[in-house]
Amino acid sequence: MQNGFYQVRVPDATDYWMEMVKCRQACPVQTDACGYVTAIGEGRYEAAYRMARATNPFASICGRVCGAPCEANCRRADVDAPVEIRPLKRFVTGRFGPETGDYAMYRDAADDRMLSPLRGGYERIAVVGAGVSGLTAAHDLVKIGYQVTVFEAEAEPGGMLTAGVPIFRLPRELVRHEIQAILSLGVELKCNMRLGRDFTIASLRQEGYKAIFLGIGLPKGRKLNLPGAENENVIDGMDFLRAFNAGKPAPLGKRVVVIGGGNVAYDVARSAVRPHDDHVAYDVARSALRLSGDKEVHVVCLESRAEMPADELEVMEGAEEGIHLHNQRGPR
Repeated sequence: MQNGFYQVRVPDATDYWMEMVKCRQACPVQTDACGYVTAIGEGRYEAAYRMARATNPFASICGRVCGAPCEANCRRADVDAPVEIRPLKRFVTGRFGPETGDYAMYRDAADDRMLSPLRGGYERIAVVGAGVSGLTAAHDLVKIGYQVTVFEAEAEPGGMLTAGVPIFRLPRELVRHEIQAILSLGVELKCNMRLGRDFTIASLRQEGYKAIFLGIGLPKGRKLNLPGAENENVIDGMDFLRAFNAGKPAPLGKRVVVIGGGNVAYDVARSAVRPHDDHVAYDVARSALRLSGDKEVHVVCLESRAEMPADELEVMEGAEEGIHLHNQRGPR
């Protein structure tokens, strides 16, 4: 309701109290962060995992690379500092998640109340793209009774989990286990199947698929419209990360400049500083990286240090690895 000066909303009583739990309200899948943090504190680790997994098909991955809006909205920050929710999730998923090699708990802990009560009639559904979006759709659809087939253009599923996120931040074995847990629900996966080359929307219809979900993502990076941007040694972030994660990093000189102040920029910078022949290693001592002298990597961004969108941990670990940060500077 608006009267020209104020926007007024009369909340439902349940909604009002739910919104008071800000960590849960901020989560895109409404994970009960307060619940599993409390359970961990009480030593009820299995119960904590069940809460973390309940509405999240990728709980184990989110324990490592989630943007953690729950932490940003944690009310404890009004007292001293927010609870470190993401590492706590990683702790319990490491004990009970798919990375243990047993997918039974993953299947059992899913809270089906998040799904539509309208069950599928076993119609066939096609999902194009085996990234987070497509696999989440497949997870939900197969649990309510549909026959789901996922078509993936690449040789391996995962989308940006494998092509975009550096290996030192997200172990590929963990990604494979989490995806395999979804497939264990009855999802069929077909790799090396590219839309427009190996099949079309029309051919899927002809094969009897009643609905088609397009989860093809945004796989291309962007370049700045600047003189010299077309030069061979000017690489967009996504192309660089895709090559790096495939074990075929682009050839770089001794001095590298990364333009941007977000997490992707730091993914690129922290990948660039690593030796070409050791791109899978996370536990290489950061002091060794800093002192090796192999690369001099600079991050240049428009934002001030306080305004940077990159996670604080990324910036801190980047500094430990010898990355030079230049704030409030822009290309021209």
